Amino acid sequence: IGRRDGIVELRSVEFGLSFARYRSNIAYRTNANQITIKNVANSSDENSQSKNLSFLKIVYSIHMNESKILVHFKDSLILFDSKTLEKISEIPGDFEKCEFALSESAIVYSKGKELMFIDSVGAVLYSFTFQSVIRSISSSLDGVIIGCVDGTISIIINKKSHLLVQHDSSVEWIERKENQIAILDKNSRCVIYDSFNSSVLRSIDFSTSFAFNDRVTDLYASSNGSTISVYYKDCQPMNHFVEGNLLAFVENKLIVSN
Repeated sequence: IGRRDGIVELRSVEFGLSFARYRSNIAYRTNANQITIKNVANSSDENSQSKNLSFLKIVYSIHMNESKILVHFKDSLILFDSKTLEKISEIPGDFEKCEFALSESAIVYSKGKELMFIDSVGAVLYSFTFQSVIRSISSSLDGVIIGCVDGTISIIINKKSHLLVQHDSSVEWIERKENQIAILDKNSRCVIYDSFNSSVLRSIDFSTSFAFNDRVTDLYASSNGSTISVYYKDCQPMNHFVEGNLLAFVENKLIVSN
């Protein structure tokens, strides 16, 4: 950058991490306008090479399920078949500052206190209004989990909203596996709740990222940015001194971005 006062500056423009996973399939942004899709479980298989998708605008976020990949842009959504990577549909709209989740039956997104369920062409299926701003949403096998600024954790099942847990601070990230709900709050604390009785199964301080294992029940990992701790039931955690953001825990692989 050349300034009028004669000073020349060199600045870098960085785009935040964008990552999605469904079982052993992952998708991540490699450039501002490009994503890569690969199967990390078959990384040694010659037939499981990485595949790329490029666009003419900046990718905001990526989301996956068994059959589809959703690519989120500021002014549109594009839906792809996850096996053939053929384009299914494109939905125009104002999707800036939205959170997304992808279920088998709908595209789910939030903006402020509103939660919308739309189909593959953008038609609204149903919607909800929450009392507080929605910070994170995540799809699970039987519904969609919502975490809000006021600490409420709810689930949408069969077009109805049910309050599961009242956390004591803002929920910044949320994910559910079977009967366990893991959240990261604004105080860098990870809390794992039992979704049936709302009891706390484990609380981990100084946690910046978390991942359930995709295969084994009660196996998960948490990172504080410099150390990854792997937990299994009541066993002592196994610590790995790895810097970065924990993205996924696939089979025996910890996927980390640094």
